[in-house]
Amino acid sequence: MIERYWERVGGTLAPEFQAVPRSQGVGRRLLDAVILPDLPRKRAHWRRVNLAGQRVIVVQAKAHRLGMYLMGQAIFSAQLVRTRFAPVSVRSVILCSKDDTVLRKYLASYPDAEVVVDEVAPADGGTVRSTGSWAPAAQPPCRRADHRRFRPHPDDYGMAPVLDALTRRRQ
Repeated sequence: MIERYWERVGGTLAPEFQAVPRSQGVGRRLLDAVILPDLPRKRAHWRRVNLAGQRVIVVQAKAHRLGMYLMGQAIFSAQLVRTRFAPVSVRSVILCSKDDTVLRKYLASYPDAEVVVDEVAPADGGTVRSTGSWAPAAQPPCRRADHRRFRPHPDDYGMAPVLDALTRRRQ
C-alpha cells in the first residue's frame, strides 16, 4: 500500500520512521512511513533523513477498513513529527483498503489528515509477498481446543511426523 502511494507522490521514502526512541518510561514510536515529496525519489533509512525545514507526508497504513485506531495513529503521528522535527509542513495520510463513511466525517476537524483508499489491498488483513502481490494471511486451523497459550498443535503444521522422528532418534 505504501509503495503504491509512494509511486504516485514521489520523493524520498523513509519506511518505519522512528519518531520517538525507546528510553526509560518511554516506548519506541515507529511511523509506517515518512515521505519527503520535495527530495529526489529514493528510499532512505530514517537516520539518514532530516525533516527540519521540509514538507513532510506521514503515512499510516492498514489493509483494513478505516478505523479509529488507524485514525488516532495518523493524527498523533503528525503531532509527533510537527513538535519533534521542525518541518515546514506536515500532512498525514491514512492508507486503508476500505472507507468508513461514519468515521471519515470526524476527520473534518483535522485538515492536514487525508484518507486514501487503496482498493488493490485486501480488506481482510492479507499480507504482501515479496513480489508485491497480495495473499490472504495463512492461519492453519487449530485442532486443540484446550490449549492455554493459543499455540497450535504440531499436527496443524504437518510437523507431527517430524517431531515423532526426532523424539525416536533421541531415545
